[in-house]
Amino acid sequence: MFRVINIYKKHQFLTVLFGVILVLIMVFGVKAYIERPQDLGAGLEYIGKTDYGCYVFCDSNPASVYYFATDMTQDELKGYFKNADYVEHPNSGGGGGAGYNFDDLYFKPRNGNDEFLINYYDNTQNVLTTNRLKQTSKKSVVSMGSFYYLYAREGL
Repeated sequence: MFRVINIYKKHQFLTVLFGVILVLIMVFGVKAYIERPQDLGAGLEYIGKTDYGCYVFCDSNPASVYYFATDMTQDELKGYFKNADYVEHPNSGGGGGAGYNFDDLYFKPRNGNDEFLINYYDNTQNVLTTNRLKQTSKKSVVSMGSFYYLYAREGL
């Protein structure tokens, strides 16, 4: 025990710095655990995510795209969020990727938060394969940016 106290006294700054770093890692670990993606109700099953971005020399900050499997059609999905309204955007044409296309669906939470965007894909198998997601028997896949997830959860 005496030896540990001597090391602390000799390297007090490094010991405190190490302690602060350890506490920060623990805080961010608990935060990540609490905010981890889960199913969005019974209709949207979480099947995986893809990560992108970085802090240095990238075109965007770190974030993720969360994917959910569903048996809902686009029209059913538009009415799924009980505390958010579907919003028609005139310039939202969607987009595409390797063998699939998607449509943009915007929702506005009734509590006043910002809109959130959900992408509804037309080719489930290509999305699952391209993004290395959990296989599912559901007929459709939707995705959203990690920065929209909390808004979508509040919209349920």
